[in-house]
Amino acid sequence: MLTLDTLPTCSLAEKDIHNLKRVGETYTAPLDLKVSQLGRMWFHIRMGFERQMALLQANRDLISTGVKEFNVLLNQQVFTDPPISEEAMVTVLDDWVNFYTNYYRQHVVGEEQERDRALQELRQQLSTLCAPFLDKYRAFLKSLSA
Repeated sequence: MLTLDTLPTCSLAEKDIHNLKRVGETYTAPLDLKVSQLGRMWFHIRMGFERQMALLQANRDLISTGVKEFNVLLNQQVFTDPPISEEAMVTVLDDWVNFYTNYYRQHVVGEEQERDRALQELRQQLSTLCAPFLDKYRAFLKSLSA
């Protein structure tokens, strides 16, 4: 004798839906895993990019500091009598640029290529500062001969 308690509580359609859900979960599980893996890969790429940008910013800050310090050095120079020749002053300026570049070589960060690029940028900016200083020194030499 059948009672209400022994009757199945779900219809065949409900069982089919339940089975379809399980099948769907089975087929999307690898997709979920791939999405999860892609998410982790994206996270690592993003973190690497942010780290690289931080390194770049650190190098830009070092270059800025080096340029400011070099500018202070140039502005502190007092031209004396007897003067050195223009060629000797060019040598002094080249030596100072090399000194600053070698000093900051120890402080730049990143991979070798990035460090080299930062040092090249520093050297270029320091050399750019040398040009007006050398012009000023040439004017000083001319004023002595006049």
